[in-house]
Amino acid sequence: MHRILSTILLTAALAVSGAPIATANTSDIFNDASCVPAADKTTPVLYVHGTSANTEKWAQNAVALKAAGYCVWGFNYGRGSGLPSLFPGSYGNADINSSARELARNVERVKEATGADQVDLVAHSQGGLLVKKYIAELGGGDNVRRAVTVGATFHGTDLNGAGRFLSPIARALPRLAAFLVGPGALQQLNDSPEIQALNALPDTQAGIVYTSLYSPSDVTATPNSTSILQAVDGADVVNINIEASCPNSGRVLHPNMQSDLTVAALTRWGLERTADDRTPNQRACSLSALPDGSDAAR
Repeated sequence: MHRILSTILLTAALAVSGAPIATANTSDIFNDASCVPAADKTTPVLYVHGTSANTEKWAQNAVALKAAGYCVWGFNYGRGSGLPSLFPGSYGNADINSSARELARNVERVKEATGADQVDLVAHSQGGLLVKKYIAELGGGDNVRRAVTVGATFHGTDLNGAGRFLSPIARALPRLAAFLVGPGALQQLNDSPEIQALNALPDTQAGIVYTSLYSPSDVTATPNSTSILQAVDGADVVNINIEASCPNSGRVLHPNMQSDLTVAALTRWGLERTADDRTPNQRACSLSALPDGSDAAR
């Protein structure tokens, strides 16, 4: 019986992480203290990866921003102690409370290194949840100018319906479940105490510009409403269906979002859009259509 349950939970872990871990040498992309931003792009961009992932998965997105004049930063959080963390390059598995504190420390690191008063945050999946937690619970809102998220689990996930079977198993065998999938994955189930606590907090904060990207082909951050942000007064918030807004994007799957070129183009749109720009046009959907050499990622 335990073997069957272990198999089910391990399958869930793979669903949350979404893809095998790949690592690359990205030292020439991220965390370049000598980077001089373009005159109109002085806010540093800090990338936040998702579950069982790492900053390197953002490389293609970051190359596009760097080519456009941004200085880009990243970090790996949530190493954890369970089975997922045994794999090289697998981060984002630890308790989300400790991971949110890691985000807070890295925001301060980037501010100190650059002299900037604020950062822009670009986050995927659990990373988006951590952005909300950092702002709403840890009081980090004054440090954030803009937040662009993709496939974020702001309100948890039902794993495309599998959560209704997995949650009872996780409650019955909490230690085994935590070992097999990591606390960070379990805490993103939409009926977890951590998600219930986050749902009691505002999604957004006045003064911050939010762009939340999601895809109907995403079967990990489900339902899509988990990625939808509700605006408080004074917050600039848009929620963008990637495939509907950019028909040439094809299917945008959860594991591929960080390296997807349409997502890279929309990331830049989210960092630069004006308050009255609520929907990306086709130019905003394509890196090759953007100025400043942003097609370098191709």
